[in-house]
Amino acid sequence: MDILRPDTAAFLQRVTIRELLDIPPGVIDQARRIAHQLYGAGRFAEADIVCRGLIACDHQVGWTYSLHAAVLRKLGRPEQSLAQLECGLIHEPDHAKLRAMRTELVATLAVPSRG
Repeated sequence: MDILRPDTAAFLQRVTIRELLDIPPGVIDQARRIAHQLYGAGRFAEADIVCRGLIACDHQVGWTYSLHAAVLRKLGRPEQSLAQLECGLIHEPDHAKLRAMRTELVATLAVPSRG
């Protein structure tokens, strides 16, 4: 028995978990503040976890993708950082920060490493 209909993926792209669970905006705002504070404090592994949770709750917010990309870059995972930037740009193609970060990261990844 297939409980997932073919249109489930499309539905989940349109509707966020935040909307489905009726999570108040204040809760999301507080989680964003926490993620940013963790990043600022250099607690990147913890910021990574909070950012993943925020993206799971609302995958349509470019700001979260930009912070998560910055966190992943600090964790030494530039390819995953670039993937997050690309995901964010799917939802917010004109997001200036995402576009700037992508341009910078692509340029950095194109430079051969010395070693």
